[in-house]
Amino acid sequence: MSDRARVARLTALAVGACLTGCVESGFRPATPVTVATSTAALEVEVLDLGAGLIVSKPDGLESVGGTVVRVRWHAREDGTGIARAFLSPPAAAPCTAGLVARAIDVDGQTRWDRPVGLGREHVVAFGFPWDDRVTAEPLVLDVDVRGAGGPACVRLPLTGGGTRYVARSNFVAGAAAGLEVGLRAHGGGALFFDGIVGRWAGPLRFTVRAGLGAGVGSRVASGDDDSSLNSSPKWVDLHLAPELSILPFVWGSRAIGITASYVVATATSGSGTVADPERDTDFMGPRLAVVLAHVLPPPLGASAHRAADAVGLELSLLRASAWPSGSGGVTYVLGLGVLFW
Repeated sequence: MSDRARVARLTALAVGACLTGCVESGFRPATPVTVATSTAALEVEVLDLGAGLIVSKPDGLESVGGTVVRVRWHAREDGTGIARAFLSPPAAAPCTAGLVARAIDVDGQTRWDRPVGLGREHVVAFGFPWDDRVTAEPLVLDVDVRGAGGPACVRLPLTGGGTRYVARSNFVAGAAAGLEVGLRAHGGGALFFDGIVGRWAGPLRFTVRAGLGAGVGSRVASGDDDSSLNSSPKWVDLHLAPELSILPFVWGSRAIGITASYVVATATSGSGTVADPERDTDFMGPRLAVVLAHVLPPPLGASAHRAADAVGLELSLLRASAWPSGSGGVTYVLGLGVLFW
């Protein structure tokens, strides 16, 4: 398996992509793309184009990340079948060249018979190994059809030629985990685990981030009991942050994103003893983050600044009004985490 295939597979797994019948990160044509052929008494419409995890062998033990094209299949009679399918440049002779589909899925079931026997109405998904041309060059989908009228090649324009794609859904869901460290004396550090939900609005991503933090750090004790000095109390915090994100810089599958949010949190620390009494700390403040991401590139004809899915490193800086393990006052908190969306 090539390095690109490995990266595509890991990305597909990270964003929850499934078998060829499910395009988790799909884009649909902004205007319908439909081809009808009288030779095969058939009409085919492109539903969406995106990423998926392709089962490439009948035993199901080998799978690769790749491109999935879903179409709506409408035949005027039973008995029409699919022998092969290709992703090809428009200049190629029909049904003779290009990437060959490794898997064909019919109504959610992977089929290994060739030709694939079909009835009149189906949703068919073709799984192809990942290729840069999906995001950089015009492509067509060639379907080698077998029917009562003999073999025929149905060609559907996919990308290029003015075809524009939009995301299937504006909904956003993701997760993040990492470490935050207070930069002032006795700042301590905390592990955080966050869930993220929201939606896209053009190139902007509006989300709400909520999660749990757990930390250990030194503190300065009050009072005369020296035994409490330099102790390491644990704390747990709950935090919530509305945030706004954008991907201003995108180069193929690499991107740099910027996220601004405002964090509101409450924390409980201390063991409840006389030397280390239980304390509640409320804190809030603005947070700015830079994300270095690997994104699933959108197909040619879709906005490059609205990645459907991404996985990357997030470097953040929070100006907190307080910090659970600190001695009080404003604390700058540096964070490093892994982000999925």
